Amino acid sequence: MHTLLDIVGHFAHTVNSMNQQNNFAKRLKEERFHAGFTQKQVAEHLGIATDTYKGYESQGAVRHRDPSFETLVKLAILFNTTTDYLLGKDEV
Repeated sequence: MHTLLDIVGHFAHTVNSMNQQNNFAKRLKEERFHAGFTQKQVAEHLGIATDTYKGYESQGAVRHRDPSFETLVKLAILFNTTTDYLLGKDEV
């Protein structure tokens, strides 16, 4: 049986994870717009399916996908930023 503290802790972790996903998706989309790329162009540059890339920019828990570490690094290089910024760990 779970205690109330366990349930609250799990809920807080879930909310935090969703906020991080939404922050990543928002920043990724902003960087793409700033660079003047379409989702298809970025996907082609990364060598992935357009639908996979769309999942990276999706803010809903159902469609959201997390990129691999390798893909995250490629995105940071493409957009001339850092992985920390894309992940919401840095404001620069």
